[in-house]
Amino acid sequence: GKSSMEQWGRRLTESLGHSASVIANFIPELRWLIWENGEVPDLPPQGVHNRFRHAIRSFVRVFATKEHPLVLFLDDLQ
Repeated sequence: GKSSMEQWGRRLTESLGHSASVIANFIPELRWLIWENGEVPDLPPQGVHNRFRHAIRSFVRVFATKEHPLVLFLDDLQ
């Protein structure tokens, strides 16, 4: 229900912080869940890579637990 979605959204925004918009750029369907409308500042290529890696780790930690395993299918990562 709605409270469950609000709980997931809260967990994501607490875990991701400012990196929430990084994830939303790659998974736009999450924008409505994480309530993130801010823009990500331009960074040098290494900064973008580091920020993305950190954001992905934080994102996965929200969902992947011993009691709640997570399976990801990644396609077309060119």
